[in-house]
Amino acid sequence: MTNQVCIFTTTDELEGIRIQEKLLHASVEVLLLNKKDAEEKNPPRVELYVPILHAEKAKTVLKVLHE
Repeated sequence: MTNQVCIFTTTDELEGIRIQEKLLHASVEVLLLNKKDAEEKNPPRVELYVPILHAEKAKTVLKVLHE
């Protein structure tokens, strides 16, 4: 994951997938990581990573989604 930056984190896997699809539709490369706690004490955390060069475009897409 060289030169990648996390732009979004959630505990709702479906929300992460929905946002990943929106970013892909906007031609932003995106990687979804599902981080589960080994002891399952905490809910799974979903993180979305994009290349640093796409970070501003990805943030713009996120802003539009949350308006």
